[in-house]
Amino acid sequence: GDLGFGYFSAVYDLFMPISTLAISGVPVAISYFISKYVAQKQYENVGQVLRFSKKILVIISLCGFCVLIALAYPFVKFTDPTGKVLYGYMAILPTVFLCSVTSLYRGYFEGFLNMKPTAVSSLIDALGKLIIGFLFAIVTVKVKKDVALASAAALLGITIATLLSAVYIYFKYKRH
Repeated sequence: GDLGFGYFSAVYDLFMPISTLAISGVPVAISYFISKYVAQKQYENVGQVLRFSKKILVIISLCGFCVLIALAYPFVKFTDPTGKVLYGYMAILPTVFLCSVTSLYRGYFEGFLNMKPTAVSSLIDALGKLIIGFLFAIVTVKVKKDVALASAAALLGITIATLLSAVYIYFKYKRH
């Protein structure tokens, strides 16, 4: 309902800008440099790009994680007098890092002009968010009868779906 959607979207009001700033453009930059080095048959540079990108993404995702932690409580106090939106922030915090992992390997595969791993990981992510998030929310509402917890459960489903997507593309990279 409206209340549950309010809890859910309140988390996204802060999470999405931070997440977008943390990873926007990274897969494109990675794929650009990798495709450049692959075209020039400089495969040792592909490894250097990947190692450098991992370091940068760890720093960026940690910064995004810290900013989200630092802003979540004041944002919740300002927007929600009950404080229940904080449950959702706790559920979605790991997603900042997991999105970085996924974007790193998506950029890697795109640099090799291989969009299949990106497409499959995106599908896992989207279906997982829908199915896991929806099931978690329904079960939580029925068991706990708390809309704020159900919203957090839906957000936890998003985190789990992103984890599954990251695990898939990481193992695809290891096999590649």
